Amino acid sequence: MKLKNIFVVISVLIISAANLFAGTANIKGLYTGTYTLGINGVTGINYAKSLASYTWILDFNKGMVKIDNGEISTLLMGNVLYKITGPKHLIDNKDGTYTYTCDFQAISSITNTPKITIKSILNITKIDDGLLIKTVDSDNNGVLGSVISHPQLDFSLIFPKKIELNWSGNAN
Repeated sequence: MKLKNIFVVISVLIISAANLFAGTANIKGLYTGTYTLGINGVTGINYAKSLASYTWILDFNKGMVKIDNGEISTLLMGNVLYKITGPKHLIDNKDGTYTYTCDFQAISSITNTPKITIKSILNITKIDDGLLIKTVDSDNNGVLGSVISHPQLDFSLIFPKKIELNWSGNAN
């Protein structure tokens, strides 16, 4: 009997922990917060990470994101600026995840990567004081993000041919 009770308690704890980090569908309103960015290869090697936290504004009513450009520390080229341009859409997938699209470009004095349209799946969870935002491993390869490839990345000195962007942050 005690073993059955222990099993029930463990099951409830596991389900509660999973729900704690489950995303929230149908979020409405305007939220401002900060994000950090990691850039990984498909093997999981971290090729770059944010030097600081940068501002983003998520407008769920319009399905748009305003995001500040930033600077990353790269594995191969030192510190590199990046630009986020183009339409920055945020689409509610109705399951607690949101699809974020934008154009991304890393810029250095030695070489530039091409401007690449990226799509990231974000798990956005309402918490007491705002939102918790994490990237989902949407291609199930064990690396957070979605694989981004571009023929010109073959010639980039900054990143390998295939990369994945890992956004993480919060908003109030």
